[in-house]
Amino acid sequence: MSNLMYAGWARLKKEKIFWCLMLLMIVSALLMCMDRYQSVKQIQQWQQESEASAAEGEADRQDIELYGTPPFDGVFFQWAAVTGQIVAVFAGFFIGTDYSDGTLRNKILAGHGRSAIYLSGFWFCTIAGVLINLAYMGVVMLVGIPLFGGSGMAWDRVALLLFDGLLMTAAFGAISNLISMLISSRTYGLMANIAVTCLMMMIVVLVWNALHAPEFIQMVEMHINGESVPSWVPNPRYLTGALREAYQFVEDMLPSGQGAQMASLEMIHADQWWLYSGIITIAVNAAGCLAFRKKNLN
Repeated sequence: MSNLMYAGWARLKKEKIFWCLMLLMIVSALLMCMDRYQSVKQIQQWQQESEASAAEGEADRQDIELYGTPPFDGVFFQWAAVTGQIVAVFAGFFIGTDYSDGTLRNKILAGHGRSAIYLSGFWFCTIAGVLINLAYMGVVMLVGIPLFGGSGMAWDRVALLLFDGLLMTAAFGAISNLISMLISSRTYGLMANIAVTCLMMMIVVLVWNALHAPEFIQMVEMHINGESVPSWVPNPRYLTGALREAYQFVEDMLPSGQGAQMASLEMIHADQWWLYSGIITIAVNAAGCLAFRKKNLN
């Protein structure tokens, strides 16, 4: 296993897709910092101007509420929303190249066990994802702290989210490694990885919209003394009871759901995310090792 890890490190340093993805995240971090800084400056300008009308004042308050969280926190955790796609693309190229170059077969001929080969792939998918995320956070800290003054979140909460993010990345690494290891074609493996991550994101979007549906909706307007008064009625699509808990469980369990909540700083069940990610990582790796042992590499 140590020889596999050493060889993997040497290859990772030369892997073009790894450096391209890291560069993409670094540029994204810079752009997001600049965009949030411009938004903050614009809001400050609105606050300094006298309100021309009640409608304009309400619009200002809505915009301020949109950026109500400290700007640094709003940018710092945005990597969580795209970690699945980053790891999926990396795994599709990194593991797929092992197949296309015949490296996997050579590793077996050299005496390495299939489980060790499989788990080394998982480790490097996870390590690559973690390093790329660290590059993003490092840029945000270098640029964001001077601009925004740092985090407004308690350090124990930041530590919990970073721990959750680490295990979330491992869960994505396990899923992407499983797909790439079981599909011999690099092209098809990459396509399957992207398709699975997109499917998980679509599920999360549907669950997110259902959970964030308003409890009351405006249906009709009543006219009292010539004035229109909105009439609010219960929303039939508002989830309650066991059904709402089931939807929330799906959002918390899926790594993509954790990433979406982390990026939006919705941390109601953040203390449970690491457990779900750990279970997914162990279960997927166990199933993958068993399946890879029986796979025909010819």
